[in-house]
Amino acid sequence: MSMRVRLSLLTVLLGLLGCQSSPSLEPPAGWLSTDGRWWRTGVDTTLAFRDLSSLAAMGLEGAPMASISRTYATGEVLVQAVRRSLTPLFRVHPEIVDSLFNRHIAPELAQASISGDLEAEVDRLRQESYRKLQRYFREPRPITRLGEDVPIVYPDSLIEKGVAGTVEMQVYLDAEGQPQAIMLLESVHPVLDRLAMQATAQMRWQPAYVRRGDEWVAVPSWVRFNIRYRIPEG
Repeated sequence: MSMRVRLSLLTVLLGLLGCQSSPSLEPPAGWLSTDGRWWRTGVDTTLAFRDLSSLAAMGLEGAPMASISRTYATGEVLVQAVRRSLTPLFRVHPEIVDSLFNRHIAPELAQASISGDLEAEVDRLRQESYRKLQRYFREPRPITRLGEDVPIVYPDSLIEKGVAGTVEMQVYLDAEGQPQAIMLLESVHPVLDRLAMQATAQMRWQPAYVRRGDEWVAVPSWVRFNIRYRIPEG
């Protein structure tokens, strides 16, 4: 499914991409940086770098999650289980998705009951709920391609040392789909981290949209974006 907003897992191959022994590691012009965080001048960093790690961190989880039976669940327990399973979608825009979930998903789940393989049933309900939410909310989609529209640099010195891995970032987008802030979530190496952030700053997305009446309105949003550096074989 496309719900997961880990939007790009790129294998960087030496034979396909240019290598550079001494790449620049500075943010683009007009950007500021500190401690694994880059942002455009003037951006509200409190908003841009908000904690989206869990529903609780987003301020969306109320009462503690009730224990769920292995064979039967109903009412609020079911609402919470499906809500939690949709955490990646909530990360895109917590308040909008929460409002839509409460309006279009929660009332029906609150009246439902399921039995049998609860893990499979909750996953089925997650997929159904996601499809319903897509009628009212569209996630951002990348419109530039890493390694083609946006070059990636993999320094020879790091390839020779066997430095590889996946750099994971949280990116705040404006209503035009342009990155406004980038926060490092998973580090590989200081050089690769900064090169990945440089490339991400050049990316462009189709923005998130929310349906308001008969119109689709572009809104700011967040995405999780990965760049994978892998040592080429041979």
